[in-house]
Amino acid sequence: MKIITSKIFFLIFSLISISTSGQTSITSFPENLQLFIRNEKNVCEVKISGNAANSSFDFVSLKLYKNDSLQMEAISSPNDFKFTIPIIAELSEYTFELNGIKDQNNILIKKSDKILCGDAILLLGQSNMSAISGIDEFNERESDRFMRNFDFFDLSDTTVAKWYTGKKPYAQVGAIGNYLVKNLIDSVHIPFLVINQSAGGANIKWLTERNPTNPFDKKYNYGKMLTKLKNSQILDKIKYMAFLQGEAEAGTWYLDCDEYPEYFDIFIKNIRKDIPGLKK
Repeated sequence: MKIITSKIFFLIFSLISISTSGQTSITSFPENLQLFIRNEKNVCEVKISGNAANSSFDFVSLKLYKNDSLQMEAISSPNDFKFTIPIIAELSEYTFELNGIKDQNNILIKKSDKILCGDAILLLGQSNMSAISGIDEFNERESDRFMRNFDFFDLSDTTVAKWYTGKKPYAQVGAIGNYLVKNLIDSVHIPFLVINQSAGGANIKWLTERNPTNPFDKKYNYGKMLTKLKNSQILDKIKYMAFLQGEAEAGTWYLDCDEYPEYFDIFIKNIRKDIPGLKK
């Protein structure tokens, strides 16, 4: 009889949890595996906001964990709650947990794990920059715990991009990207996101192609690149880029080499306009 009673209580509590959390609207919350870009103070500010006015919560609570250890808890009214939580750029993983509080009971609303604060680098070029030779060796020997990738899982479907660790999707970051980011992490001791928009056989003209009225047009490789930077929330924050290209022109008609400076100038102007935060 006690077992039946406990099951009934659990069912009722679960239904209450679904009902109350379902009446909470979240407007800003980190995604699992997301990396935020550090500011000049070596800090990332994570913004969390929403509204639980239609729920029965007395308060909402935001808990921050670092490497599974509770660091802080902030309390707010359920009406239009807003939290700005600073996290330090270091080799640590953060967890954010949003709870509703009703009669001193915590009801989980949303949770995100393995959040990082660090820096990012954009890679662009042709096959050498996206080469997969050495990927399996890297995957076997190295950790990607503090590496991140933000990419389309299926390159033929660019409707949704998501966060991954550096080894996933398979070979999307490329061997150069993996080893470059590993060296950066080992050198400066902060996590790194790498976005690699290189393509085999790409010449400078193809890489420069861009819709002038809508630079985010994913019909073009350039637009796919900007879309990933925007959707990962780093478009106005990313500071570093590496470009490796030129083999396509060197192995074709000489006019391609003659036209290279013109297209390269256009490319640089567009990059500076569309990604204004780049420093190196």
